[in-house]
Amino acid sequence: MIIDLERWVEFLAKTKLTPGQYTLLSIMFERKFKLIYQLKASNDRVLTKEEVHDLVDLGYIYNWNESGRYALD
Repeated sequence: MIIDLERWVEFLAKTKLTPGQYTLLSIMFERKFKLIYQLKASNDRVLTKEEVHDLVDLGYIYNWNESGRYALD
């Protein structure tokens, strides 16, 4: 896969997404949920709580967990 990095960075800046947020949203969009677990296995902090909270506030994802708790799946 070839990525146009200039366009990708411009997109991140425009949408105010972090690379981690973009990665999570891409995985969810492609419905390749097992990749979330692969990321978590290689890096315990895939996203910070703040990054997840931002995605919820922006309406990209919903949090059905108890208030203040987040799980990537």
